[in-house]
Amino acid sequence: MSYVNIGIKDRTIRALLALVLAIIGYGYSEALGNWKWLFNVLAIILILEAIFGFCPLYKIFGINTNNSREAPRRVVSRARPKRKRR
Repeated sequence: MSYVNIGIKDRTIRALLALVLAIIGYGYSEALGNWKWLFNVLAIILILEAIFGFCPLYKIFGINTNNSREAPRRVVSRARPKRKRR
């Protein structure tokens, strides 16, 4: 089931923040020492949330920034129920 709870603006901000964190994590790895892994993991989490449009913390706290007409979007099977035979 697909559930989208992150709006376009929120996704854009997450993608840009992920890019900044990745640049800091990879570009300043000597200065950061062991902290570079934290920056890289946060960047990966943010880019995945931006791609899929789903944030688990938003789901827990009931936040939804997706203002589209189909929000929240759920994929439902369109299979017809079987008929009873007489």
